[in-house]
Amino acid sequence: MGVAMDPDKVQAVSDWPQPRSVRGFLGLAGYYRKFVKNFGTIAAPLTVLLRKEGFSWTDDAGAAFNALKTAITTAPVLALPDFTKPFIVEFDFTVEYKAGVNNTVADALSRRDTDEVLLLAIFGPRFDFIDRLRQAHDTDLALMALQEELQADQRRAPWALIDDMDHVRACATCQRFKSDHLHPAGLLLLLLVPTSVWADIGLDFIEALPRVGGKSVILTVVDRFSKYCHFIPLAHPYSAESVAQAFFAEIVRLHRVPQSMVSDRDPVFTAVTS
Repeated sequence: MGVAMDPDKVQAVSDWPQPRSVRGFLGLAGYYRKFVKNFGTIAAPLTVLLRKEGFSWTDDAGAAFNALKTAITTAPVLALPDFTKPFIVEFDFTVEYKAGVNNTVADALSRRDTDEVLLLAIFGPRFDFIDRLRQAHDTDLALMALQEELQADQRRAPWALIDDMDHVRACATCQRFKSDHLHPAGLLLLLLVPTSVWADIGLDFIEALPRVGGKSVILTVVDRFSKYCHFIPLAHPYSAESVAQAFFAEIVRLHRVPQSMVSDRDPVFTAVTS
């Protein structure tokens, strides 16, 4: 009784052709890295090929490929454990190599770069979810009993059926903490046609930009007459006061205070500052 390497797996690795992508081979070889001395050094020429647009097969890559195949297909010399000291036993009794369509759980050996094209599985959406949900609703006795009690008004909160809007209007807590803090938008007004430069402007924010110099937001200020733009960088978090300071420093300093400013109802624009 002893431990031996599976000859079929050894042959499969030995016959592995030159890959068009080394990711699968390195994934398999990496599983045995503990048993290969200087694994990182040997695999370095292959690791370089993982870089974006960096796949270029060289003699060094071929030598590393063959060296790793030899290393992982050569049985190591096993030493008897010293039972007076703690040690770890690693094993796997469930791994079985199956090629092609017979492999229901594909491993690296079944994903070698070959010219064979196999259709392993076809997935498609299911459209009967609503029907199955309705069927469960009509056949669940507990759910049917609950529905009857709710319709007969035999359940108390939180199961009782109530009119949400009436409940909110009658709830003092809701009225204190769910109130609207903004003025009504009012009627839609047409914008007047501007007659001079930097008298009528529009403002908006561009957010979620890559951070550069600590800034990730741009305040855009557009003259509605000339269409000339200023782009003012801002850092998060910004407030109505910091935006106003940037506006005076970059716009008012150059073009005086405009007669009208058009923006969306962003909280920064509608906030009240002291």
